[in-house]
Amino acid sequence: MPASLTDGLKVVELCLGKESQEVTEEDPWWANPIRDPYTSRLGYELLAGVYKGDCLGIYYQNCGMIRLFAWVYAPEIPYRRIIEFYLRLRMLMTFVHELGHHFDNTSRVARGRWRADDDDKVEIYAEEVEHNWVQEYVVPYLEQRYSGELAEMQTWMIEHAGVAVPLALLAGDPRSTGPGGTILTNSLFDVAGAFRDFVSAVIKNEDPIKTRIEFARNIHYSDEYELPLAILKTVLDKDPANIEAIVLKSDIFIHQEKFELARQQAEAALRLEPENADALEVLADAFEGLKLWEALNKAANVLMECYKDEKDKSD
Repeated sequence: MPASLTDGLKVVELCLGKESQEVTEEDPWWANPIRDPYTSRLGYELLAGVYKGDCLGIYYQNCGMIRLFAWVYAPEIPYRRIIEFYLRLRMLMTFVHELGHHFDNTSRVARGRWRADDDDKVEIYAEEVEHNWVQEYVVPYLEQRYSGELAEMQTWMIEHAGVAVPLALLAGDPRSTGPGGTILTNSLFDVAGAFRDFVSAVIKNEDPIKTRIEFARNIHYSDEYELPLAILKTVLDKDPANIEAIVLKSDIFIHQEKFELARQQAEAALRLEPENADALEVLADAFEGLKLWEALNKAANVLMECYKDEKDKSD
């Protein structure tokens, strides 16, 4: 990184940060906070057996210091080297985020862009800087400095997921803050979150095929399509009649506006299971995209009958 970005930065401290977690057990936001079993720090489980605080780092502008807070896990955690390489990426992302605050603070006087107490704009700027600097500096650094660990992770991903996810995608998109303290929807579905869920499923020894399909599904929620298609190919090469994989592949084709391919895949699924509601939904979407209105009406009627039958069974 250019030396000018760290001008005035005096200290980078690595610590547990137990006293700096603001979340309380009585006031959760999106999930109930828990205390990790090793240090009793309040926070959340990042992935199976790995715990983080609610706050990952803090920049102290008055003393030019950045504090980065540890993840906590047992030394015998499965796939430790894979997890630690991923956590190194997350730690460096936090570092460049806090460095973004430092750069913003030390250069704002000259720019006169916004007030230092305008929290939303300050955080939006830091997240934008983090996004850019991760791709420009962090990913190339890890690829060069930790090439062995990266190769090991890619081999592990090919074994368990069928494909290797590029490091740039594993970083995800940190830009989550919108005006007025709103949360951007892109932060709710990203490749980073999909990867964490996938690693957790592997650690828990969940069904490998279902785990692989769910990984593809979660990645496609982030509007990444070629990667999940590649994952699904590895499933269908082994099990061409896997309906869940076929339907998901069809749904991805809908997102890509490849409506004829979506139609073909949905119809293939329905030949295996004529009343599969998910396949019927995708088929209806394909007919809509193809402007085949009569076929759409017919598919919609069949789908409604399926839903009615399911409701009658549940009643």
